[in-house]
Amino acid sequence: MSEIYYSSNEELFNDDDWRDSADRVFDDVDAKVGDIRTIYSGEAIKYAASDFTLDYIEQMGEQAYDNVGESAQDFPDCTPDQEKELIESIKKVIDAWASNHGLHPRFWGIKNQKPLRVKLVADGEYELLDKNKLESSNEISKEKSCS
Repeated sequence: MSEIYYSSNEELFNDDDWRDSADRVFDDVDAKVGDIRTIYSGEAIKYAASDFTLDYIEQMGEQAYDNVGESAQDFPDCTPDQEKELIESIKKVIDAWASNHGLHPRFWGIKNQKPLRVKLVADGEYELLDKNKLESSNEISKEKSCS
């Protein structure tokens, strides 16, 4: 089940409760009871440190070519299986290193963004008008992992 986060600006999805985004979207002197504004929900895409590794085969070839010229043009001439083996090995090392030092990403991406209309019913009290969108997101309770 996906973790759902909310945003008041469709850019930073750091709120794990839609009411926090509603607080921000209505946080102005012009807000009055009955106003309807939009917040956003989205499913978190979690990352491991190894998700940000380089294309090592290409980098090796470019570095070799830069160092010695055309004689290294086909380096490294490896098969797709050999390339896959290298990538998997490097990812394991990077993730082990990140785990040992607590360096895995504490941020996430967002997919399946949905606008949610929120109505101000009283000072600091809101009604979510798009409850069906929220329920279809399979909202679960969780701890915040990014700020």
